[in-house]
Amino acid sequence: MAGSCAIDPTRTFACRNTSEATHLKLISTALIFFTGAVGISSPIFLTRLFRGSPAYANTLLLIFHLLSTFNDTSTLQ
Repeated sequence: MAGSCAIDPTRTFACRNTSEATHLKLISTALIFFTGAVGISSPIFLTRLFRGSPAYANTLLLIFHLLSTFNDTSTLQ
């Protein structure tokens, strides 16, 4: 059915499902907001969790090592 909608321009309006599209847009917007909030607040929570413990320095070193590994573009060549 999607193939016939793409080929015939007169049927493209009938092939759209606006209620489903709105539902998916709301879910994706909520998911983007949630992951953004987790990404912004996770360093604060991790700092409060590990501050003062001996694992704090080791955790920071591990995070910096992982970030430098992922950002190293010389391994991609």
